[in-house]
Amino acid sequence: RSIMLSRRACFSLLRVMRAGEKHRLSIGQKRSGNEEGPLHDGPDFHFADGRPGMISPGAARTIRRETRDQRTLATLSQESFERNERVEKQVARDQALIKAEQEERKSRAAAAAAEAKKKNKSSTSSPATKTNTKGSTPRPSPS
Repeated sequence: RSIMLSRRACFSLLRVMRAGEKHRLSIGQKRSGNEEGPLHDGPDFHFADGRPGMISPGAARTIRRETRDQRTLATLSQESFERNERVEKQVARDQALIKAEQEERKSRAAAAAAEAKKKNKSSTSSPATKTNTKGSTPRPSPS
């Protein structure tokens, strides 16, 4: 029975040792604290004459992954830049169309006002008719 308890205690200790993994992953860091840094990223050794040593399979895998990620990031940033340029051009076109429509409305309103003013002048030059204030039927003015 004491062996069973120690195994359970051991399993619970293993869980505790991984504490913080979920937190590190949630903030965008690596799974454990020792997966990045100068000791991990640098070469394992070099020869006395200065030549670099052999790259371990894990280091080669890391280099390939980082190279792939850099290429993906460059592609995405280029696509994003091109997309932003297209959107800015479309916004400029839309703003120009809106401005043209507003100017057209203003010119139509000015033309309508001029037409109304012209009609108003022509109606005042015709024989004057007075309107009965109590009714809506016009009556001729005494001349």
